[in-house]
Amino acid sequence: LANSWTFWCESHQPRGRTTEEYRDGLQEIGQFETVNGFRRLWEKKDEASRLRLRMFKTDIVPTWEDEANVEGGSLVLKIDGRRAYRPWE
Repeated sequence: LANSWTFWCESHQPRGRTTEEYRDGLQEIGQFETVNGFRRLWEKKDEASRLRLRMFKTDIVPTWEDEANVEGGSLVLKIDGRRAYRPWE
């Protein structure tokens, strides 16, 4: 891959939270630089992390306040919970 990537998990928090509360609810799951690294990380994530995963280039925090995200957008992929362990089938 051309870049290093980081998976983040967002804990479930109520709407209307502050940026600080949102940041406190983020947990870095791990980083990868290859397709095999992605696969290993995907396979080792726990059940809770499947719910709200964020994938960003390493060194970019998943918040709108991060300078790299100011003009950014989002791509949302929804995977049926029964297929979360086998998304490529």
